[in-house]
Amino acid sequence: MFKNIIVEDSTNIQLDDKLKNEYPGNGYQNNNNKTAILKVQTAYNITRRKFIRLDITSFRDNDQGYSPKIVQILQRGDLVIRDLGYFVLRVFQKLNKEGIFFISRMRKGVMLFKKNEIVIDLAKMLKKRGKLDIEVFLGEKKDYRYG
Repeated sequence: MFKNIIVEDSTNIQLDDKLKNEYPGNGYQNNNNKTAILKVQTAYNITRRKFIRLDITSFRDNDQGYSPKIVQILQRGDLVIRDLGYFVLRVFQKLNKEGIFFISRMRKGVMLFKKNEIVIDLAKMLKKRGKLDIEVFLGEKKDYRYG
């Protein structure tokens, strides 16, 4: 069904403190938290079995800030699977507009709406029906939705 299936995620690698200027970490200076940490941002195409992006960044370049960059490498009909760290409603809106499918864990506080602006209680519906296949709109409040 999908042209490409992309999994995007990141990982952190602790470095020697001598590299703290090039790869600043979390800023804590004690035995438990090092000050030099790099982040590796990856995008892997499952269907073609190859990495399509591998970026080395600072630990301070978080996943939410990196989230919009996926649009540069996806095409209409692709599916991207990401974890909660990349959850940005405006990016989902852009993906939807471009015909790109996505799977993400849902962030607390986000509401689901039907087209008629009725808020959906997902947990209640799933408990009642067991599974669900419906079109929904995401938003944090009624005046900020997309579909």
